[in-house]
Amino acid sequence: MDKEGSYIIIFICLLFMACYFDYCQNRIPNGLIFVSLVGFLYFNLKKLNLLGLQNEQTQEFFTKHTLDLLLFSTIIFLVLYLFYKLGMLGAGDVKLYTVASLYLAPNQFWCFLLCSLIIAAVIGVIRLVRLNNLRERIAYFCAYIVEVVHSGKFFLYLSNKTEQRRASVHLAGPMLVGGILCIFITK
Repeated sequence: MDKEGSYIIIFICLLFMACYFDYCQNRIPNGLIFVSLVGFLYFNLKKLNLLGLQNEQTQEFFTKHTLDLLLFSTIIFLVLYLFYKLGMLGAGDVKLYTVASLYLAPNQFWCFLLCSLIIAAVIGVIRLVRLNNLRERIAYFCAYIVEVVHSGKFFLYLSNKTEQRRASVHLAGPMLVGGILCIFITK
């Protein structure tokens, strides 16, 4: 199996395990994220050795590619961390998206991010309709935006913990479906 196939299998397994923890324990453990990072580094080092990249110029190119991926994932983390600080994403979701950015090419990652967020939005709307508070949530969101624009300051989206839990959507499931979709879309 080639590197691409190995990455995809590990990526999908990562998302399956994240789903299990997210839905059963309401969290994505740091250990899973750590193992995913170690897996990424292992496969990159293994590829370097398997290809027999003894040429200094080739090793430099491969190292630059790995560093570019790490830089890309750091940028993804910093951007998504802002949404975490506003209470719009969970910490595990931010870390899972960050690790996903290492396993996917940038075009695949953007497809993955878009698909997973659209799926999560659809699930969220269905959930709000079932709970009969779609209008209330839209009004709250609009009031939040107006307040941010008016005050010029960002603040926590939902300050009440009970309200946060009631309004939240576990993102590991949409990430799994989005990951599978993006693999087929970007092939």
